[in-house]
Amino acid sequence: MTSSPPSILVIDDEKSLRRSLAALLERAGYEVDTAGTGLDGIRYLSSKPYNLVFLDLKLLGENGIDLIPTIRSIQCKIPILILTAHASMETAVTAIRGGVNDYLTKPADPRKILSRVQDILKQQEKQKKESQLVDQLEKLTNELGRSSGFRRAIKHPRRSRLFASDPEVLVCGSISADLHTRYIKVAGRVTRVSPTAFQYLVVLMRHWPETVLVKDLVREAQSYQLSLIEARDLARCRIHELRQSLDCEEEQRTSCIETVRGEGYRLLV
Repeated sequence: MTSSPPSILVIDDEKSLRRSLAALLERAGYEVDTAGTGLDGIRYLSSKPYNLVFLDLKLLGENGIDLIPTIRSIQCKIPILILTAHASMETAVTAIRGGVNDYLTKPADPRKILSRVQDILKQQEKQKKESQLVDQLEKLTNELGRSSGFRRAIKHPRRSRLFASDPEVLVCGSISADLHTRYIKVAGRVTRVSPTAFQYLVVLMRHWPETVLVKDLVREAQSYQLSLIEARDLARCRIHELRQSLDCEEEQRTSCIETVRGEGYRLLV
C-alpha cells in the first residue's frame, strides 16, 4: 500500500498565481488545494489536515499575518511558507515572529520554491518519526518496569547517534550542528531551532572565528540582497532565536553569539 502524497494549501487572492503555483506543486507530486480568501483557507484547514500552507500577506481586504494565529489554533504544528509580492523587512520580521517557517518574495524561482518545500516537509517528517519513536520507547519502558535511570537513558535515543565523526556535522568548540538532521548540540545538550535560524548558525560556524558582516550573513543564510538597515532588522530576529536556544543562563552570563557593533555577528565558543 502506497502512502498518500503530502497535502499543501495555497491561500492567495491572485487567481493566476494560485493556478501556476498549484500546477508547479502538482507536477512535483503534491496534492494541492487553493483558496482565494482567508475565510476559504480557514474552511479548508478545518476540514482536513495539511502538511504545509502557502500564505499571501496581502489578501483582498485581509492581512495574512492576522490569519497566522487562527491557522495555528486549527493545526498547531503546520508549517507556514509566506510567498508575497508585498515585501518589506517590517512585514518579514513580523511574519517570522508570528511563527512562519520561511518568507519568499514574488516572483520566486520555481526551483527555489520546490527546494524550500522539500526541506520543510523533510524536516516535518523527521520530527514526526522521532516523536513516534520516543513515544514507543517510553511505552516499552513503562511496560518493562525499568528503573528511572534506564528511562532517562532511552528517553532521547537520538542523542547517542548524533554528532559522531561525520562530514555532515559542523563542530565549533562545544557547539555541533548536524546538517542532515538539523539538530544542534551545545555542551552536551541537544536543541533545535527553525530551519532559517539553523542556516544562520551554519553561516556563523563556517566563518568562525571571524566576524560575519550582517549583510553577508543574511545573503548566505537566506539569499537576500538587502540594505544594511534591512539586513539588521531581519537578522536580529534570527539571532535572538539562536541565543535563546544556544545560551544556558544558569551556566553562562555571556551569549554564544557576540554582536560586533557596526559590523555583524561572531560565534563565541
